[in-house]
Amino acid sequence: MRNGILITPEHTTITCAGIGNTITVTGNLIGTITSPECGQSSTKLTISFNSSNGPTQEHTSYTGVSYHLTSQTTPSGTVKEAGWTAVTTIESTTVGTLDCT
Repeated sequence: MRNGILITPEHTTITCAGIGNTITVTGNLIGTITSPECGQSSTKLTISFNSSNGPTQEHTSYTGVSYHLTSQTTPSGTVKEAGWTAVTTIESTTVGTLDCT
């Protein structure tokens, strides 16, 4: 089993050029830490985010709490479940060790 990471960003608003509509994305992301392995040291941390069943995050529960990502098109769109699919690597100038306890 791999370790997860919960990311709780502020809401993000995307403005569609030329038409004036916006898309607001709100909520939380749960990713899987794919590198380094538990107890290993590195200057890089790689995280994988996946969607399943259409636009729904693959992981929606973290420490027993349910988290979701949603989107809404303005001015009057309904709030819909959203998903994020990406692999990202965060790099630091210092070495850190992944503590999986």
